[in-house]
Amino acid sequence: MKKITLSFLGVLFAFMLTATDLTGVKIYINPGHGGYNGNDRSVGTIPFPTEWTDTTGFWESSSNLTKGLELRDLLQSQNATVYMSRTDNRSGFRDNGYAGFEHIQDSSYGDRPLSVIAAEASANNVDAFLSIHSNAAGGSTAVNYLYLMCPGKGGENDLNFRDPQTENLARGCFPYLLDNPINVWTHYYPYNPSNVKIACFVTSYTVIGSALTVPGFLSEGSFHDYHPETHRLLNIDYRKLEAYRFFQFYTNFFGGTMPNSGVVAGDVRDEKVRLTHPKYLPVVSGSKDEWTPINGAKVYLCKTDFTPVQEYTVDTCYNGVFVFWNVEPGNYKLRYTANEYIGDTVDVTVTAGKITTKNAKLVNENYVPPVPPRIDPGDYPIPNQEAGAVVPTEFVMESVSNNQTPFVNTLNIRRSIIKGGKMYILTEDSKLFIADAVTGDSIAQMNTAVVTGGDKPLSDIAFTSDSILMGCNLSLISLPAQAGQAFKVYKWANDSASAELLFTSVANGNWSNGNVGTTMVISGPSWKFKLYTTATTTGSSRQVRIIGLEYDLNEQMVTLSKYMMSTTEYTEALWGADMRFTISPREPNSFVVDSKILMPTEYQFDWEAADRSPLINKGVMSETLLPKVAYGATYFRYAGHALMSAPVCDAASANVGVILFDITDGFNNAVAVTQKMPSTGLGTEVANHMVAASVVDGYDITTTIFAQNEGLARFKTSTDNPINIFAYDLRYEKKSETTHQFSFILNENATNVEIQFLKDNVVIGSKVVGALAKGAQTVDLVVADLPNEDGMTFAVKATAPSPIRVSKFSDPANPATQFYNSYGLAIDNNTENSTFARLYISNAKAGTCEGGRYTGTGIYISDPLLGDPTAQGNTVYAGGITWAASNSPYRISVAEDGRLFIADWSDTHSGVYIMNANNPSANFKTLFEGCTRAASGLLTNASNVPVGGSSPCLWVKGKGENTQLYVFDEDYVAPGGKANSVLRYDLGTAEIWQVAPSAVVFDNGAKGNLLQNGNSRIIPDTMGGWWISQYRATDAPAIPALIHVNAAGDVDFNSGAIDPTMIGNSRNGAIAINLEHNMIAVSGQGEIKVFALTYNASGVPSLNKLYTFATGNGNNTNDVAFDYAGNLYSVSNSGERVVAFSLPKADNTAITPAMSSIVINNKTVGVKNVAMDSQAVVYVRDNRLFVEAFEGESIELYTITGVRLATRLANEGVNVFEMTKGQVIIVKAGNRVAKVVM
Repeated sequence: MKKITLSFLGVLFAFMLTATDLTGVKIYINPGHGGYNGNDRSVGTIPFPTEWTDTTGFWESSSNLTKGLELRDLLQSQNATVYMSRTDNRSGFRDNGYAGFEHIQDSSYGDRPLSVIAAEASANNVDAFLSIHSNAAGGSTAVNYLYLMCPGKGGENDLNFRDPQTENLARGCFPYLLDNPINVWTHYYPYNPSNVKIACFVTSYTVIGSALTVPGFLSEGSFHDYHPETHRLLNIDYRKLEAYRFFQFYTNFFGGTMPNSGVVAGDVRDEKVRLTHPKYLPVVSGSKDEWTPINGAKVYLCKTDFTPVQEYTVDTCYNGVFVFWNVEPGNYKLRYTANEYIGDTVDVTVTAGKITTKNAKLVNENYVPPVPPRIDPGDYPIPNQEAGAVVPTEFVMESVSNNQTPFVNTLNIRRSIIKGGKMYILTEDSKLFIADAVTGDSIAQMNTAVVTGGDKPLSDIAFTSDSILMGCNLSLISLPAQAGQAFKVYKWANDSASAELLFTSVANGNWSNGNVGTTMVISGPSWKFKLYTTATTTGSSRQVRIIGLEYDLNEQMVTLSKYMMSTTEYTEALWGADMRFTISPREPNSFVVDSKILMPTEYQFDWEAADRSPLINKGVMSETLLPKVAYGATYFRYAGHALMSAPVCDAASANVGVILFDITDGFNNAVAVTQKMPSTGLGTEVANHMVAASVVDGYDITTTIFAQNEGLARFKTSTDNPINIFAYDLRYEKKSETTHQFSFILNENATNVEIQFLKDNVVIGSKVVGALAKGAQTVDLVVADLPNEDGMTFAVKATAPSPIRVSKFSDPANPATQFYNSYGLAIDNNTENSTFARLYISNAKAGTCEGGRYTGTGIYISDPLLGDPTAQGNTVYAGGITWAASNSPYRISVAEDGRLFIADWSDTHSGVYIMNANNPSANFKTLFEGCTRAASGLLTNASNVPVGGSSPCLWVKGKGENTQLYVFDEDYVAPGGKANSVLRYDLGTAEIWQVAPSAVVFDNGAKGNLLQNGNSRIIPDTMGGWWISQYRATDAPAIPALIHVNAAGDVDFNSGAIDPTMIGNSRNGAIAINLEHNMIAVSGQGEIKVFALTYNASGVPSLNKLYTFATGNGNNTNDVAFDYAGNLYSVSNSGERVVAFSLPKADNTAITPAMSSIVINNKTVGVKNVAMDSQAVVYVRDNRLFVEAFEGESIELYTITGVRLATRLANEGVNVFEMTKGQVIIVKAGNRVAKVVM
């Protein structure tokens, strides 16, 4: 034997330096098996269906020999020395049963003893031993992987290689054999050196023991009973491709040089038609093997000018394989043709020593597409909800009905399903009833006449995604199955139909004897679904294996079958004899296992894994959320979340109720989103059976809970429509040395209010004050309720039930919401202002509303309660201005310091005006005072320089010296030659402006003149850019309803160009953005659209529609605004109202900080370690405390615990304090301290 002690890479490098062929390399090839006998592995195929007698069909012995002989010839072409254990496929002595065969050395026969073969290889001192085989798994599952078996030196099925060179050979060869794109691998692909199927044995499989002393391995090159591979192995050239891959490996391993030619191979299949012949199934789901190989297809290898080089005719053995050998390196064309098929041509590049694979699919020219495909609604259909639907922290539910169930109480229930207002009930005696899911009254007994056989004729029921009821039996199935043994699946076309047997299966999880069908669940529609059931061994371990079956109604057969297992984790002792499966809403191929002894546990069935693999554990629910004895949960989807309707009970299975959980993030992260319903349970009787279910209708959830012997109840999401809550008008007063008073107003009833105390913007303490009603509130706290600190401020955290739908909360009959001609709306959302939360409405024309209220021209002020906070009544704040007849005043904006800036869109009164919000009755400031107004509305200064003009909208940034005003101007012509641009005025503290604008922020003419309507709104983003809207009856790219301008002044969003239907109508050009800048509201004709607002890394925005809702306020939506909590308000001159809407919010909590100018001092001085001063003069008379001190000294009184009671500056002589008898007082006068008992 050639001595090789280097590692694989070292070997390769050394031989590359010293040899170009394989001279001196000795290799022994053992083509496994031999002959056509019982141990030579015959598999029936479509062209050769007869097994064991037809020698023209597939036999592993013949396949192995083809590979071995081809490899011999290839190696010998490189001058290697090759030994063969056999050279033909005659039956061997072992087949014929002759005695003494181990002494016969005739290598022309097959099935020679492996010990003889091993000894022969060892005697010849070969460099590598190879035994060529293919694998088998029984043919009932789609399994196909590469497996290399090596001599070991200790255990079985481990990686304890007998020698390093054997390991080098096996690990080096694996990627060569795996590189086979014509095949479909189920495991260990693509190549990962850390995930290969290589194992070592001493006695098993290789059975060569100590007789083999040279390095080598046995190769199971593929699974010959994976039926598509069986058909491929009928092709001689396909077999030879495996030999070529061995040749590539050995040549490279031993330092040879591959021939200067390459190989082109592939297969040709039908692109539209699957092959469903039972001799071809099952196949790997979703793989190319599903599609029909095209028998007789012709493939031409051509030069790039289409000159033919080689031609290959695909055989008629349903494999589609073609191979071109000895192809010179270079570029070629591959032409695929077939009778009645549309041909195809692809480019191919050939590399010396490589196999280039080009698989193809052709379309039959006579192909007629099937009828439109049926639509699978999904196991858990997405409810008909807008994208903005949310799952709140807690759904508020109301009782709808609660009934006793005398009929259902009489049944011995095995499984019940609530669906479509009915309860489908399977009893232990295999009967099937339908009851009313509201009353529990009997509706019907379903027809089960054909349901027979098995240990339990009807063991479980489940619905398909298209609402077809299925059922299964429980049956003992042996391996192999005995007569009459079968797992049966039934279906009912409707409630009154007779059961029909859909299919049977004898899959039993590979148990010698297994009980199949304890529980069953189905995923998918009735025409193609996956069914999961159990196979429990009859042995003492009572292990449970999980069987997956895929059924195709069109093919009327089970197309896939697989089982999964764990010897320790899946047993009746752990899962319970009453285990039930339910499809999970979270991930594909997942189900939940539940029972009276098992918490709901989610598993995923891995259809890509090999049989005997374990399920993927996706999480288990905590016992802190539910008792183990509770079961019968079901699942549904809501607002993009996965929710669970879970029965809950006490330890005795009584007092049953239901809780909804959000399981979106996994069962191990489940969160309750309701209270228990009913809170005390349905009753005190022990419930023999329980089940819960929920139905979603829009934003509403109706949840049903049934507990046998206790009742049947339903609960529905509350009809109350809470407002998104927040507190405003926060005030503080220190009432006394011991009392701090906090006051504020709530815009909604709060389930909880917490006063937080902050220092340096950090919460350092809080006090929960509980539920409080909407409106003004005053809370008195004692010293001990606050942190022992000075220099604090406070905030109010308010929580209320979450709104789950868009709801209007304004009252059109409220006179304070009525405005005759309102065009502008703004809200002060700056908590630093004393006017925080106020609403400002501009009314552009005086008149009497249809509701009876008269409103003048100017500004009105409202608040979150839609009241009249300044008691102005019907009197408008006109600012001492005579406004124009229309569009004057128009839209408005609140500055950071609380001032209200007012745009005037009229020609006769154009400009900008400023209202002092703290003194709204005062005259307004005229910003462009002293300028000359043209008939167009353009304003110029004394030097005839344009200053501004008519403006529909404006915005203010900054305060004090940093105040900047941005105006959308209809008259000012920017450098681009057009008006309707955005101008900037760097006001600082000025309130009069008579020069040109400081800058043109957006030059409309220079950017395509996109803004032509003039009825616009501008709102800044957070990156220096702007959103600009305009009224459009129909959105279009040339004049869009909405654009976004980045900080450079470039348009990077055009609603008309992106999708004209996204906004459509934008009457009358109003937009608003919430405080978090993640929602934008756009006005429409009688409606508002709200979009989620996001930006990519480059700052380019995108919109996703969350809600569209009618305003109920006429066709014109003139302006919109968000408040501090995200409620949305709008005004209309056609509806003559301000209307307000709460939007869905998952957590209806808001924290409002008080103005930073409010300071709370509560620091007390500890007295525990203060030394008493004998020179301090204090004495007591009745309830009076007398303290002598020098004039101007500080006198401080404390309790014994350090709470400060009083402080004052002393008068000369005696100072008197009124105190309480019996009180212990610490007195500090100057630097003297004394303790006194009153």
